[in-house]
Amino acid sequence: MAVIIPQVVTEDRANEARAIDGSLKFNSANSHYLNRTPASAGNRRTFTVSFWIKRTVISSAVTEYLFEGGSPDGYSTRLAFRFLTSDAFSVVTGTIGYRVTTQVFRDPSAWYHFVVAFDTTNATAGNRIKIYVNGSEIQSFSTSNNPSQNDDTGWNMAAAHSIGRSHIDSMYGNFYLADFYNIDGQALDPSYFGFTDPLTNTWRPKKYTGTYGTNGFYLPMDGNSPIGEDKSGRGNNWTPVNFGGSNTLEKATGALPILNTDGGGKVARVGVRTDATVAAGVGTCILALPLVGVKSDFSYRVDGRSTEKVITANGNAGASSAQSNFYGGSFVFDGTGDYLSLSSSDFAVGTSDFTVEAWIYQTGGSGGAGGIFSTTLVDSSIGINLSQDRAWIGNNGSQYYDCNPGADPFYTLNTWHHIAYVKFGTNGYLFLDGILKASATGQTPQNIANTSATVGRRYAATD
Repeated sequence: MAVIIPQVVTEDRANEARAIDGSLKFNSANSHYLNRTPASAGNRRTFTVSFWIKRTVISSAVTEYLFEGGSPDGYSTRLAFRFLTSDAFSVVTGTIGYRVTTQVFRDPSAWYHFVVAFDTTNATAGNRIKIYVNGSEIQSFSTSNNPSQNDDTGWNMAAAHSIGRSHIDSMYGNFYLADFYNIDGQALDPSYFGFTDPLTNTWRPKKYTGTYGTNGFYLPMDGNSPIGEDKSGRGNNWTPVNFGGSNTLEKATGALPILNTDGGGKVARVGVRTDATVAAGVGTCILALPLVGVKSDFSYRVDGRSTEKVITANGNAGASSAQSNFYGGSFVFDGTGDYLSLSSSDFAVGTSDFTVEAWIYQTGGSGGAGGIFSTTLVDSSIGINLSQDRAWIGNNGSQYYDCNPGADPFYTLNTWHHIAYVKFGTNGYLFLDGILKASATGQTPQNIANTSATVGRRYAATD
């Protein structure tokens, strides 16, 4: 005889319960980390961090750093969260070890939910730091020192913050991370971020619904949004460093491979991928270069309104299997005369809106003026330039819609990145890995009439 046990879940928990369907892997061997420097300080005395973590290296020979905030000029202002070589969890400032748990975390198959709440304004010294794991407060510590009342920590200060490493000690961590919250200005308990499932008696995540404060953020890290993108609404995005192509295609919202694929984009199949924008008649695809094995244009197959462009390889530009983001191959341009050239009236877009995008893997050089895509004859015509450090529309040496993020280059070497330039109305936008890096607004567009283009260099230039 079957026995049915009803599941009782309160209304607030049912509405806020959520599943974590992905995570971000940090690997010290690849120097993975995220960084952010707040423009202004938030509340350095009262804040809460909440995160789910699964360790991949147990009993490491070196301390595993999770997060750190504070000035690299001295230890006194920093606050760091880490696993020690004993596998205990530690919260430390530069000169004081605030907490070291007697509990150790050695299960490589387990997800742990940590909540660390700071409130140095609390009159009771022992309540100024509280640490919770899977909903329960940790009471036993091998080291327990309390900050002085109203002490300012390095967290939420207008200085460097890192996830996955210590930017002061240059040490990294090895773990999976998901559902990372920073609540600036509030010391909260775990009930804001999770609940005990009454059916399974397990601790589960739930959506935080409160406010975030000046430097608050929410990083799902579940593959449903770009790495480092803040989903709190505060716009406190983080910059990922040394992460490459990192997820399965079903989680992608854009920058998909042109060809149909198997194996998460690794193996090309027959045919081209459906483009929802083209299918909706919103835009026209005028160039589509998979650049695997052959240099052929597939735009006419993506969009029946386009025509196949004839591509000419110059120099030693050619296919290679040395690096691959999709399909098991790519084209190599060595910066010394290697490029593709083509010509079509389709490139004379006039004053229309357009998007140019590409996956790039830069192996050397300073970034500079080296071209990825161009339709301009430098200093004598009108066209589009997309280079390693900027994007613009140029005309006779003048630059319209100049988008320069101020770093040269602004992405990491030896890593696949997605770069996109969008001209919309009188505005231009430059995106890196789905995150807006720079924009230029309110400038009058010129009539783009050039019909020739190059891939791998600036038009009529050598870089």
